Amino acid sequence: MAKVEGRALIIPRGQHNHSEKLTVFWDADSKADRARQVKDVATSWGRNKYRGNPVFVDTSSIAKQGDDGAGVLFVNGIEYAKVTSYVHVPKPIAAASLFDCEAR
Repeated sequence: MAKVEGRALIIPRGQHNHSEKLTVFWDADSKADRARQVKDVATSWGRNKYRGNPVFVDTSSIAKQGDDGAGVLFVNGIEYAKVTSYVHVPKPIAAASLFDCEAR
């Protein structure tokens, strides 16, 4: 299966902008793998940031809906943030046009 590079966003509750953007890879054809990989990376981030506190990430919505799904990150049983993901598309590289050549 082909792997897809994506990003997982952690968006704190009550805010519109993400506080963290994490790189994650998943199988291109599997919503379940996408949810599993996003859960793993978000859980790892949460445990690192909130050491000593229990962290749980629910990504069942991502597994069902793919691009439109969002999960939830809980710290100490309290909803802390929304977790969502998207496929990363690199910015295009500027290149000289083939049609702007001057006759020499």
